[in-house]
Parts: sequence; C-alpha cells; structure tokens
Amino acid sequence: MPEWPVRKAAANSTHRAMQHIKFLVKVLLTLAILAGCFTLVDFDALAGALAKADMRHLGATFVITVIGSIIVPALLTWNALVDNRMSLTLGRLIMINFALRFYMLVLPRPVSIGMRWMRYRQGGSGADAVALMVFERLVQLLVYSFTAVVLLGYSLASLPQFGLYVWLAAMGVFLLALAAIMPFFSVSASQLLGRMVVFSERFMPAFINRALARLTDAVAAFQGLALKRVLTVVVCSLASYVLLIAGSYVLMQTMDFRVSLETLAWIRSVIFIVTQIPVTVGGIGLREAGFIGLLHMYGVAEHDALAYSLLFLFIHILIGLIGVTYDGIRYLRSKTHAAA
Repeated sequence: MPEWPVRKAAANSTHRAMQHIKFLVKVLLTLAILAGCFTLVDFDALAGALAKADMRHLGATFVITVIGSIIVPALLTWNALVDNRMSLTLGRLIMINFALRFYMLVLPRPVSIGMRWMRYRQGGSGADAVALMVFERLVQLLVYSFTAVVLLGYSLASLPQFGLYVWLAAMGVFLLALAAIMPFFSVSASQLLGRMVVFSERFMPAFINRALARLTDAVAAFQGLALKRVLTVVVCSLASYVLLIAGSYVLMQTMDFRVSLETLAWIRSVIFIVTQIPVTVGGIGLREAGFIGLLHMYGVAEHDALAYSLLFLFIHILIGLIGVTYDGIRYLRSKTHAAA
C-alpha cells in the first residue's frame, strides 16, 4: 500500500480522536457549570418556582419562540439566497431550522454546523453554503451586539462597576462582526479579502487555496443582492430579536420576579453572545450561569433565575423534538420508497 494513504488514514483517525476528546471536555464543562449553578439554589425553592409556570404563558412563549427563532430566521435566509447560485424553498428552510435546533443541543457544534452545511449544500455549492451560514451568523451577531451596546449604554450609570466591561465586550463583538460582514456588501472590502487569499497561497496547500477562492467568490456574490432584499434581511433579524424579547417577557410573567423590559432586552442580548462561545454543549450551562449572574444584579433570587433558564431550555427541546420527529418520518419514508 502506498505510504500517503496510510498517513492520511492515520491523520483522519487522530482528528476523530481529538474531536471526541474535545466533545468530552465540553460535556464535562457543561456538567460542571450546571452543578455549580444548582449548588447556588435551594432545590425546594427551585421546584416551587418551576411549579408556578402555567401552561398559558409557556404556550405563548413556545409560539413566539417558534416564530422568532425558526420561521423568521428562515425568511431571513430565504431573502439572503443569491439568485442563480442557491435554491432552497422557504418551507425547506423552516424544517432545517426545526431539526437543527435539536441537533445543536445534543451534538458537538462542528457536527451540527456540518449538518446545516450539508442541507444548505443541497441548494447550491459547498462554498455558497458556507458563505450563507457565515452571513446568517454575522447578521445575528450584529443585531444582538448592537442592541446590547445601546441598551447597556443607556443604563450604564445604574450598573455595577463590571457593567462597563460588559459594555466594552459587547462593543468589541459588534465591531468585529461589522468588520467581518463588510466583504458581503463592499467591493473594496471584498477585494481586500481576495488579496489576503492570494497572499495565503504561499503558505497553504493548493486544495485549500482553491476552496478559499471559491468561498471569496461566494461572499462577493452577496453584493448583487437587491437593496430591497438586504433591507428585508435586516428587518427579519430585528423582528427575530424583538420576538425573542417578547417571549422572554411573556415567560417572566409566570415567575416571581420583574425587571424592566430594557433590562431584559440587554440581558438576553449578552446571554446570546456568551452562548456563542463554543465551550459547552449547545450553550447549556453558560445560559444558566448568565441568567443567575445578570438577574442577581436586580435582586432576582438564584432559584428564580435558574428556573427561568430551565424553562427556556425545555421550550427549545420541544421545538427540537418537532424537527427531529419530522427528520425521522422523512428518513422512514425514504427507506420505504427505496425498498418498494
């Protein structure tokens, strides 16, 4: 057997082993953070807070969350599709969002990202799928970080001293996301990205250079989007954010605490940004610790904050189960048709 296939197989095996180790570390870190959160609360008080949740508020939050985190983002993606390069129906995008919500909670992030890429790739090339996924995430980060900067700045005087550091971190995320999204809209920024790719040819293997060139071309294609569709993308992202805050506010009505709407809005923005850090499984643990720490500044008891976060997790699990059930039905139907 030639030597290079053996080396390639060994490299793939090592890569898979490293991925498994990373996922195990994430699981352990998730459990450790959750254990730390639970040690802060009284279990009887936590059970009492969870028991107070009524079905009306949970049902309303579920519906608002489905619209805001599944349907509206699918509409955003649909409007961001570059003509003659990608073709995915709005219904297909909605079901992708449903299914991926479950996989994001239970699978390593690289795997769930890969699954979204494979489904987007069915409507275009691999480079177009990557560009679309990056564009989606950057638009989200821009909206959430911008609102966090504005709302934190508005209430900065009433925050503890570390509130300034939170504001600065949100500003840093906003500026980075703004710089990263510029090649999608600016010819000069796209040309700069292209020159960086050309410069990297000296250090990268040929197949990576070809992939980067295709990705740069896919990013530049977004500059052909009509202004109306770009504005629709922005409006959809803002609508998704507003619905997230609305769902959070509705769920708060079933709890024993009250914070102002603007406070809840910046807290949700900061927690969204924090959960993008790939150190736990599905952001679990970071979300709970974030709610406990930030709501505690406003006198909310630890057990109420943890109950609030766990109810959100429960709602997202339900949404994911809808998607994975649909996936299972499609899989069984495909097997049935193949056997027929």
